[in-house]
Amino acid sequence: PNASSYTSATIVSGAANMHLHNNLGATLDTIILELWDIQFNTLLAIDSIFSPIPSGTTATIPIDLSGRTVSNRFRAIAHCHTPGGFVTLASTRGGSTELDFIGAITVSSATAEIPAISRSFSDQVNLLESDRIDTASIASGNLQISISNATNLSAIVTVTIPDIQQGGQPLTLMPSVSPLQTTILNINLSGYEIIPTDASVPQTLDISAIANVIATAPIHVTISQSDSFFINSTLQNLTFNSVSGYFDSVAVSFNGLNQAINVPTGFDSIQMTSAILTLEVTNSIDLPGDLNIQVDGNNGKNLNLVGSISASGGLASATSSIVEPSAGSFLSPIPSQINFSGSVVFANGGYQGKIEANDFICATVTLVSPLEMIIDPAQVETDVEKTEINQKDIDAITDHVIEAQFVYNIVSHLPIGAQVDIYFGPDSATLFSNPQLLVNALQLPAAPFGAGGIVTDTISTDFQNVYLDSIDLKILKNDTLY
Repeated sequence: PNASSYTSATIVSGAANMHLHNNLGATLDTIILELWDIQFNTLLAIDSIFSPIPSGTTATIPIDLSGRTVSNRFRAIAHCHTPGGFVTLASTRGGSTELDFIGAITVSSATAEIPAISRSFSDQVNLLESDRIDTASIASGNLQISISNATNLSAIVTVTIPDIQQGGQPLTLMPSVSPLQTTILNINLSGYEIIPTDASVPQTLDISAIANVIATAPIHVTISQSDSFFINSTLQNLTFNSVSGYFDSVAVSFNGLNQAINVPTGFDSIQMTSAILTLEVTNSIDLPGDLNIQVDGNNGKNLNLVGSISASGGLASATSSIVEPSAGSFLSPIPSQINFSGSVVFANGGYQGKIEANDFICATVTLVSPLEMIIDPAQVETDVEKTEINQKDIDAITDHVIEAQFVYNIVSHLPIGAQVDIYFGPDSATLFSNPQLLVNALQLPAAPFGAGGIVTDTISTDFQNVYLDSIDLKILKNDTLY
């Protein structure tokens, strides 16, 4: 190096030539050369030559500088002997020395003009996912990158993460990092995609960085072989819009789901002999599942439903049906509440699929008609109906009519006969316990049915008459009649 390009250097390996130019006009037969470092006041080398050096020629002594710390200021001391000779023009005669470095010099530290240089370094960031991701669309999350510059040099660092992309282009950053400083970058990853090249779980994403150092000339800067750039990266709070990959088994359990059943009065003693329970599961997740549901009724009965549900397969959803053809015993007697618990194991054994943020799974339970049942003698109460009666001039009816007829026609689709009682009164709360008028013992025959007890048609009582006397007609004096 040129002496002006550095101030000092600790040399790992390197050498210099010390030259003595003989311009005395006489031959030199003995030379002893010393090389001193002026700044550090150290003797770097001493050597001798005992062969003739004619005038006008140069003697060269190589000097090994390995392990030496040198400055850019040197002094050469030459001790010379001549056997004598005829010298002319003494004023122009003399000797001179020159120091010249040989080839490349390797140093462990130096204070010098530093040329423009590039240094590459790298890091990896862990995905921390238990399943293999092929592609993932990021909904939210943060990538924190810490770049430390443990040198006295300013640098522009180009950071590239090939596995995080936007619009098909890798995530690239170019921050400036000051000497002996750490720069922390926080990158909002919303809208980016992760496309890992590493297929082994847990996966890592490679991060490459190139530190480009600007030339410092004419300023001298101290550097050392222990100087370094390094990078550290962390993914934080990642959520995804969608993930495609290979998913291992994932179990999802649930409990505490219940459904109340409004059992009509009198039906609490009905015994079902045959019923088909169908569970329809709609799955928008592109993963198949194995379903195991425990159904418990408050009648002390339970039912276990086991089956498979299909993956959506790229469609909006897929519907799977699990049929239990022997649900009659579970519904005998009919429970007033049913509790559901169980689990779904998705991708059992592993599955290549896709999960999206708005995926869902839902189910409906239906009892498919016809139902077969055994009905013991029972009283069934219908819903209470009401009517408003205009009381203007109602006395003209209630005070003068001696007899009237209640005309009815009852149509049935039941395969069993029944006795129908009709209650009238002004109070819905006491209608069945204390009616004002009771029309009872109306006979309703069974509707016709075919093989298997399935009703084939309705049956009607036709229009029938019940006679009411003047006392019965007092019910018309109620503004509201139930």
